[in-house]
Amino acid sequence: MGARHPRTDIESINRQIVCLAGPALAAGALLPLDEMVQAAMVGRLVGTSALAALGVCSSVFMLVFKVFNFLDTATTSSVARCSDSADQVSRVLANASFTAAFIGGALTLGLSICSPWLLRWFGTSPVLVVVCLPYLRTRAFAAPFELINMAAQGTLRGCRDVVTPAKVNLLAVLISNGVSFVLIRHFELGLLSLA
Repeated sequence: MGARHPRTDIESINRQIVCLAGPALAAGALLPLDEMVQAAMVGRLVGTSALAALGVCSSVFMLVFKVFNFLDTATTSSVARCSDSADQVSRVLANASFTAAFIGGALTLGLSICSPWLLRWFGTSPVLVVVCLPYLRTRAFAAPFELINMAAQGTLRGCRDVVTPAKVNLLAVLISNGVSFVLIRHFELGLLSLA
């Protein structure tokens, strides 16, 4: 058997990179798109003060969750190192999920208690703090689930499955925005419908 041609190896690697990067890029583009849709719904159907509150609260959540993005990254690399052993992958997922749930619970408690101070630190006016607080405190209960989702996505990426997280994120965005629209339009829950 002859040696493989170097050009063929490079093409194969490039193909693998595109297959991994494409769905990951699409999944990453969903968050800004989701925020644009939410902003449009709130601005059009609820009002400008709710839209301003959504902007502040989105900034708070982006800051908080970006700090804990290590759950996704660390889980991905840990699973990639042991992806040949299903038991080790299960152990990594269990440890990452437990860590995510613990941190998420602490975040829920911290955000619920410290929301007024955090909002003032972000420079929010006292009038807008009143609009932000119910949404921020309600959305804080999603923290454990969002962090567990990060760990699960990291596990799938470590197993070289980037399509499933993209599909799950797309489905979650579609369901969330559909339910939010109904809650805003028909039940008049305002900003809380997005929580």
